[in-house]
Amino acid sequence: MRLNQNTYPAYMKLEAGNYLSVEVDELILKEITENLDFEQIKDSVLSFTSAMSSVYELANTRYYITEPFMKAIVTAYPKIKDGNKHFKDIPNDCGILFTNEGFTLYLTNPLDKKMKLLAYGFTRNALTTFAFLSVDDRYGGVACSLKDGKPFSDNNYLQEFINGVLTSVYFIHNCETEQKVVKPREKYRANGEKHFNESKNNVVILDCRWFTELIRDTPFHVKGHLRWQVHGVGKQKRKLIWIQDFEKQGYHRKATKEITV
Repeated sequence: MRLNQNTYPAYMKLEAGNYLSVEVDELILKEITENLDFEQIKDSVLSFTSAMSSVYELANTRYYITEPFMKAIVTAYPKIKDGNKHFKDIPNDCGILFTNEGFTLYLTNPLDKKMKLLAYGFTRNALTTFAFLSVDDRYGGVACSLKDGKPFSDNNYLQEFINGVLTSVYFIHNCETEQKVVKPREKYRANGEKHFNESKNNVVILDCRWFTELIRDTPFHVKGHLRWQVHGVGKQKRKLIWIQDFEKQGYHRKATKEITV
């Protein structure tokens, strides 16, 4: 991931506060302005943009979903779906999910308590999906697509989009993850992937070692640190101890989950 004006121009316009300059798919504009006179059209577009900008201003965390993390979400989905946990136990959250293709701005459980989810899906360049889910699990919005060279609202994708956002948010808040905060102008490299955050906000790189076997043969230095040490009968107690600096002689860490084919 490299986050800058050239790679994610739509996001950088949001970050700069240039909400009206964000490119919006014509099909979305048509849906929010259809059968309205000029003044109503103007008010409708401004209201839609104002709502989107309000959600952006509330966004407290920006996540980048790596391929291993996405694979873990897909693997966990049947278990999550089994009890519809991503619909019943939606965490209160507002943030942005980046992928290699684009990003999604989302808000769960707004204060008006009429909605479970508001979400805006972007390619790297433009807003192409708007979705909402009501408290009684009715969904709506527009998912822009093409069929036979003509634009249309893809209802199947709209459902998949809502399901994908809720599953991702649920997974982030309830499953084992590895998170690395990359500050503005900071570079980070892991698992062969380079990350460079050229935006004004922190970005959390999400990773998961479920399927990754890590091998490090060369020694490396470990700084002194505090650690909770188990002790006592039945190892039921914990005490805080200080671990001095030391040199670790490498490690071989197996994947934390086995894959069954």
